[in-house]
Amino acid sequence: MSSYSPTIMGLSLIAVLLGGGLVSTGSAADLVKTQAEFAESYKQEYAGNLIGAIKTTKVTLAREAGYYEAALRLAYLYSISAAYIDAQDAYRAAIAIRPAALEPRLGLLGALAAKAKWDDVVTEGSAALQLDAQNAAVIGRVAFAKFMAKDYAGAEASYKQLLELYPADLELKIGLAYTYLKAGQKKEASQLFDDILTVSPGNPRGLAGWTEVRKGSK
Repeated sequence: MSSYSPTIMGLSLIAVLLGGGLVSTGSAADLVKTQAEFAESYKQEYAGNLIGAIKTTKVTLAREAGYYEAALRLAYLYSISAAYIDAQDAYRAAIAIRPAALEPRLGLLGALAAKAKWDDVVTEGSAALQLDAQNAAVIGRVAFAKFMAKDYAGAEASYKQLLELYPADLELKIGLAYTYLKAGQKKEASQLFDDILTVSPGNPRGLAGWTEVRKGSK
């Protein structure tokens, strides 16, 4: 019967990293430490000890400040801990390490939205779209942020852009319909709510919007 060996497992990790290009700049011994720290961080997270997971991940980053995976994990841990200000800083640190990566930018948008920083969501989302102009997740977050910031013309443009790509998406239609409603475009809102309720009869948000349009028309 074989037994778990941290040394053997650590050396296996080193071999993978060396074969595929180092993601860590540390020594062989540091890589073994990093693997153990990641394992402990996940163990703490699964046990509900998010503070412990954060502290463990910080140990890795204190030793290897430019380690992207650790930086991204720290940002994620802050987010699921609802420490959104810390998460914003951590996601920006990850972006600084890998400027072309989209994943930390998406995480940053979520952390900004959680604090209702809608203008910042639009700004950071626009930067992300410079990397991937058709990224649906980014466009969707930007559309919602514009809606919340009462930039209804901008929200309309973003929702329409997404609906060109996903014309049957009910959530996008609902977003656009409410954008029309808030912008005072009752005719367009009514037509779109009718469309939503045709394909999704009884949809609660569709019914609420349809009712609001009718009230405003009296």
